[in-house]
Amino acid sequence: TDSVLSVAVTPDRLHAISGSDDKTVKVFSFVTGDCIATLHLHASFVFKVVVSPDGRFIASGGRDRAFCLVTVDPPFPFIVQEGS
Repeated sequence: TDSVLSVAVTPDRLHAISGSDDKTVKVFSFVTGDCIATLHLHASFVFKVVVSPDGRFIASGGRDRAFCLVTVDPPFPFIVQEGS
């Protein structure tokens, strides 16, 4: 990761999610401190990551104008919507 551009925390406070200029969304465990998943969903910078209020989904948006929605555990691509 070069620069982290966005961070979100799951409502249960077990995971932190980051979006970075290296095109990745990463999931970190607060319990172990480890990066437990690196998701390569975007073709450019990831400017924003958010977690749904129920903590089940991560949404990310990037400079590539794509919107991605993944499940938190296990991280799995669910929807990728290309921007226009």
